[in-house]
Amino acid sequence: MTCTVFEDSLARVWPVGPVADPKRAERIHAFAKSNGWTATIHENGTQVAFKKLAA
Repeated sequence: MTCTVFEDSLARVWPVGPVADPKRAERIHAFAKSNGWTATIHENGTQVAFKKLAA
């Protein structure tokens, strides 16, 4: 199962622009790992595909 999340939703948790988190990608990957998922960041961070790891 895969879920794609787009920038408008991502920015609520991991801001971009003048208040951007310099460790944004690292935090997204850590969030995914803590939930048993992988995260693939596409198009310079404008979308992220989360995929559940096999049990």
